[in-house]
Order: sequence, then C-alpha cells, then structure tokens
Amino acid sequence: MSGHVPIRRCVACGARKPQAELLRFFRRADGTLTLTTDTRHPGRGAYCCSAEACRRKAIEKRLLGKKLKAATTTTSEQELSKLASDLAAKRRINYGVDENGENHR
Repeated sequence: MSGHVPIRRCVACGARKPQAELLRFFRRADGTLTLTTDTRHPGRGAYCCSAEACRRKAIEKRLLGKKLKAATTTTSEQELSKLASDLAAKRRINYGVDENGENHR
C-alpha cells in the first residue's frame, strides 16, 4: 500500500508538485514572511519551486505577500531571496533536485 503524497502548487509558475519538492514560505503571527523546511510549522503557507526563476518571480512580483496576505518590504524581499537560495542549494544536495527544481532520485 502506497502512502499519500501531498501535492502543492507553485505560486510563481503554477506547477503542481509533491510538497517535499517545493519551498514553503509562511506568514508568522507578527505578519512577517519567512521560509521553512518544516511543513507543519504554524502559519499561513505558500509554496514555490526551488528553481531560481520561480523563486525570483515569486519574490520580485510579491506573489508570496499577496498569497499570504502579508506586506513585504525591499529588505524582507532580499532576505527571503537569500534564504530561498540557501535552502534551494541544500535541497539540491540532500534530495537530488537540480537547479530547475526537477527531482532526479
């Protein structure tokens, strides 16, 4: 018997992928946006492909702020971009995901 694999949609490109392959951004109780690897972290969440083009589009076009109903500033966008890049790099190493967000395992 196969286990259920949650599918989520990327806010930037609209691709539907397994939750484990996407980056999860969430809104904290204080209204700030951050990034987590924990899918059970409390707060409103939105998902984005780990591909650089999707991360850039989601942050620059403020798609995350709109989806999460949270205001973003230039500083928070830069911080989110750095966090996303760092996490995407770790994910490529740990999960065999290439720079386009495709899983190769």
